Amino acid sequence: NSETGVPMRYEENSDGVWSTLINLQDADPFEYRYYIIDGNPATRTEEWGENRCFDPRKLETKLVLLVDHWRSMAYAETALLSAAFTEAVFRHNIPVKRNAREKISNLPGIEVCFSPLVSRIMPGHRVAVTGSTAVLGNWEVNKALILDNQEYPNWKGVVSVPVTAFPLEYKYLILDEQEKVVCWEKCPNRIVTFQADVVPNFIGIRDEQFDFPGDPWKGAGTAIPVFSLRSQEGWGIGEFRDLEKLTDWTVEAGLQMIQTLPVNDTIARHTWNDSYPYAAISVFALHPAYINVRQIGLLKDKKLLAALDREGERLNRLEKIDYEGVMNLKSRYFKLIFDQQKDEFLVDPGFRDFFRKNSFWLEPYAAFSYLRDQYKTADFSRWESYSDCSPAMLKELTDPESPRFDDIAVHYFIQYHAHLQLSHASDYARSKGVALKGDLPIGIFRHSVDAWVNPELFDMERQTGAPPDDFSTTGQNWRFPTYRWEKMAEDQYGWWQRRLRHLSGYFDAFRIDHILGFFRIWEIPSDQVQGLLGYFNPSYPYSRNEILAKGIWFDENRYCRPFIRNY
Repeated sequence: NSETGVPMRYEENSDGVWSTLINLQDADPFEYRYYIIDGNPATRTEEWGENRCFDPRKLETKLVLLVDHWRSMAYAETALLSAAFTEAVFRHNIPVKRNAREKISNLPGIEVCFSPLVSRIMPGHRVAVTGSTAVLGNWEVNKALILDNQEYPNWKGVVSVPVTAFPLEYKYLILDEQEKVVCWEKCPNRIVTFQADVVPNFIGIRDEQFDFPGDPWKGAGTAIPVFSLRSQEGWGIGEFRDLEKLTDWTVEAGLQMIQTLPVNDTIARHTWNDSYPYAAISVFALHPAYINVRQIGLLKDKKLLAALDREGERLNRLEKIDYEGVMNLKSRYFKLIFDQQKDEFLVDPGFRDFFRKNSFWLEPYAAFSYLRDQYKTADFSRWESYSDCSPAMLKELTDPESPRFDDIAVHYFIQYHAHLQLSHASDYARSKGVALKGDLPIGIFRHSVDAWVNPELFDMERQTGAPPDDFSTTGQNWRFPTYRWEKMAEDQYGWWQRRLRHLSGYFDAFRIDHILGFFRIWEIPSDQVQGLLGYFNPSYPYSRNEILAKGIWFDENRYCRPFIRNY
């Protein structure tokens, strides 16, 4: 912080170098980061990214020089450090081994560790460094030090450099699988040096940006709802496994990303109205419609299986999706196959691990789904004694010894298989260099698990929407409750953290629907139908004098009272 941080000194004639000296005697591993202050704590500027780490215990000496570069969120290349690129588009599955170099001089050597951050590099290619000393190849490409990618997107290589080789000039380049040059950095030679009276035994160089020649990286993708990916193997609707077929097509087309609509469970009424993907009953549960039933297993009753298959084929031949028909058919299959597999399923190690990690949302979701079907409505205010959720109630509802447990556990079963199938599709896409992009609705459905379990986080007396515009003269009313941000802040937005962390297991990037809702939302009283009588929250008024100061004539009657003519 600004009170205990170590001030740095600007090096004259250094083109932006700041330095400080720290005593590392008997130091333990530590984390650190840089920031800028001007005497006002409110204007403190933090650098982007995780804390930097350093472990002096791994070195025989305590005299080290760490060469870092300020990390700015404004760098275009920063976006390429996200999971969509490091784990998909530029994913590196094959390790690149480092060239080991020995001292080639009898002079005392300085151990130099190069650690550039480079994500924008195709699988199979590698980063190398060469420079103005023999141990770096004296600028000869075939003698350059090839860095390893064990900590990708960090590349790393260590070499011993004679003291007489400093100031050391060097530059990074990218090589292909045959170690031919793909490109050099376009920047001038990089230089590292030190004061003549303080010779370090170790220099750590952490270069944050490879200076690529040419234009910034560009890519393209396709956006499509999962329900539209209908194939011969489905039952009338697109399924998670169809994302794998789309991935193959995406690769052939030279694209790098697939974006979907939301894939969460929206089953509230068991009618076609549930097909709206932005009104999920859970921000964690996946939609059962996207499960391929045959991947779960085949029914032992061959005659019944054949009959269900015929209905699935009929649904598949329809020009449009029969949402109710699909859900009725799949729901029946889920129940039948669960009854057939439940004894093995409940003791399966894979399921038990899934349950352990996801029980915080899975148990409330299963209980909610059970009560929704029992009361024939997702409006939990009509669930009598179950209207207000509590830990004791959830424990009683999900008790494995309860006679209702099968009706609860079938939802565990469905969600586990949805998880397996979407995870497989996601892993397949990443293995092909394709990133999956999910869609995150800004609101939650009023009659949802989240509102039932955490009512304190949502203002049920308000609803979200959009103001009147060229597309709708009466505005829009989405009927979602608004967020109580002050309450959410009390646990560091834990609900949002859990939501994002959970979906990050399937998706590499997100489209956040109506992202302005994180800053201000069009809020409508709950007794209004149209969006016309809403208002922005938060909203800040202009005073009359502020408007006049802008040169705008102000008529209080015209601007502040409804303009209604006598007729």
